[in-house]
Amino acid sequence: MSMANKALQEISPDEAIEKIYGMIADAYSFLFREGEREGNWTEARSTALAGMCLDSVCDPTSPWCQLVKDWLIKSQCETGSWGEEIWDTAMCLLALKKLGESTKRDSLQKGLHWIASKYSLNGRDNWHDEPWETAWALIAVLRLGLPPEGINIPNAVEWFVGFQDEQGRVIAPHYTGYFLLIHDALPKIGLQHNSEKLATAQSKAVKFLIRTLQDSDEGRLWTGEAWSNGQILWALAGSNCFPVTDAVLLHKAVNWFELHQLPEAGNWSDVEDTSSAILGLSCLLQRLVALTEGHNAYRVINEQLHRRVAVPKPYVSRPLLERQLDGSLCINLSHRTVELVYEIGGALAALGVLATLIDFTLNHWGWWHLVRRLWQR
Repeated sequence: MSMANKALQEISPDEAIEKIYGMIADAYSFLFREGEREGNWTEARSTALAGMCLDSVCDPTSPWCQLVKDWLIKSQCETGSWGEEIWDTAMCLLALKKLGESTKRDSLQKGLHWIASKYSLNGRDNWHDEPWETAWALIAVLRLGLPPEGINIPNAVEWFVGFQDEQGRVIAPHYTGYFLLIHDALPKIGLQHNSEKLATAQSKAVKFLIRTLQDSDEGRLWTGEAWSNGQILWALAGSNCFPVTDAVLLHKAVNWFELHQLPEAGNWSDVEDTSSAILGLSCLLQRLVALTEGHNAYRVINEQLHRRVAVPKPYVSRPLLERQLDGSLCINLSHRTVELVYEIGGALAALGVLATLIDFTLNHWGWWHLVRRLWQR
């Protein structure tokens, strides 16, 4: 490879930062457009993934964060789950936690206990013998930091990492990324994550993902899908294992997302793909900004995104009269309804002024004089 071609495939941290800001800003615009009319994204999984992205551009008390939290809590089943699949419930718990809810809140505790009730029903220290369900259950339980009783975390992690091959792959690239998320979260519950076996498995997993990235082309990163590439990048950069000073690998990662983002709409396929891409790119952005800003990276990114991302007011269709839990009636007026009322009020006021002027004119000149003046003209 010539030096000229090599240079074309490299990117500096500053260039990467600017490109990522642009992609993320466009992606947020897509998410807000998709969820603006309801304040959510119609289903638990999509709303949870999008909700996990909101903290970078919305304050915890903002209408968007409140609406998403309220919708997720109201959508929770009596059993404590969101639907029948463990990963939906896991994502909803992760979203509520990231949006500022306490793990001790009843809804989060119910969700965690529902996940615990599905553990090892087969007697094999996993969830339904499914690596996918087991991975998401462990990610949620560990990242929330208060695992319920009845789950043997070390045994479940050992079962999952048992799928790792000699190259470091755990089933597929995205499962390998999930292992990094699991490994990185173990200290949250006081478990040692640096035992010799787990440390070796983590090192092999990172090397496999880096090697896969080195061998990738423009059509693929680790996979050909934005949701999995975004989640792998979330895991790799979030655990501080992405080589951000490698200009070639940095170019590959940034370039793939740039090539596959729809230029006008700002999305990668649907809400799940776009949210996953935002999660991954945000983690990479934080590592890049930390090179110069250190511990201030999160604040710097937050300020930049607040300037670059226009956060619209969500329009939420709710009944005009709604009964509260205490039995009282509440009148719901959306901001658009209020604006319409203001516009109607302004029009009526203008008509009132016009009527007053006409009445004054008629009283001052008299009907006969007015008719004569009009006739003469």
